[in-house]
Amino acid sequence: MPRLTKAQLGEKLGDICQEHTDRQVIAVEKFDKEHGWPYGSAHEKAGEAQLEKELTVVILPIVRDNIHDLKSRVVPPRGQEAKLEDFYESLEYGISASEEDPSWVLGKTAKEPFSRARELSWELGTAYCGQA
Repeated sequence: MPRLTKAQLGEKLGDICQEHTDRQVIAVEKFDKEHGWPYGSAHEKAGEAQLEKELTVVILPIVRDNIHDLKSRVVPPRGQEAKLEDFYESLEYGISASEEDPSWVLGKTAKEPFSRARELSWELGTAYCGQA
């Protein structure tokens, strides 16, 4: 697999992450339907337990898949390897912190565990990565 240019890196990261975001939307709705929970436009009525369960059971496994796919499908330009590795590590941190305490998804904390991943995503050229 050839190395990407900086512009291609941002585009490729964005495309792969968008694939996983699309999977998350479908998977969350399916999960909610299976549990009889509010979904779609009614999702704003979701309770705290529902939001935490969606995060830990549905979303985090897809974020893990995203990391795996990114690592197998992206060869960064020279000089971007360390930043991309930091990005992967920040996603992994977000996963482990979310497994430990998923309550951040309720919006009651000042900082959520994927904030560093989002910052690095922007630095790598896309807004579509770095979140759960």
